[in-house]
Amino acid sequence: MRSSCTLSGNRGSKLYHYAIFSDNVIAASVVVNSLVKNAKIRPYMLFHVVTDRMNLGAMQVMLQMKDYSGAHVEVKAFEDYKFLNSSYVPVLKQLESAKLQQFYFENKLENATKDTTNMKFRNPKYLSMLNHLRFYLPEMYPKLHRILFLDDDIVVQKDLTGLWKIDMDGKVNGAVQSVPVLSTRYAQYMNFASFN
Repeated sequence: MRSSCTLSGNRGSKLYHYAIFSDNVIAASVVVNSLVKNAKIRPYMLFHVVTDRMNLGAMQVMLQMKDYSGAHVEVKAFEDYKFLNSSYVPVLKQLESAKLQQFYFENKLENATKDTTNMKFRNPKYLSMLNHLRFYLPEMYPKLHRILFLDDDIVVQKDLTGLWKIDMDGKVNGAVQSVPVLSTRYAQYMNFASFN
């Protein structure tokens, strides 16, 4: 199970902003509920839940009809962000390619037995733009000073408002390392020593 949260700094607000990008209504609800339940300052919490057009109605019903003790929930479809188009977002152009979709949806038994190590990378969930939106947080919320991104597979167990007191020393992004193998797998792409 993957699990992560990311803190991104930009430009100014007195609210505690949280972003959740998910097409799973129950999972998003669990994240919001667990965060609200453990928060000390609920009226100042604003959740930016982004889903796809197909799940928008269900997500709005589940999250906007519930009382979260003063916390606010905004639900939008990623398609509502007009800049997220294939001419601006290279990954979207890739995701729309027939060749890539064939790679993910081609499910031949002989391939499954030959290439078991790469089968986890053939999961169609990677075709969802929701898995790539975190890289566009600054463009999606340009007026925010900080926003905490939460994956939809976590349960928050304590108040997270202390994260807003962290001096990020001019860095625009911070992350919690939750999987020890990350640093070895991505060592050739990133210098993890600078994050310690």
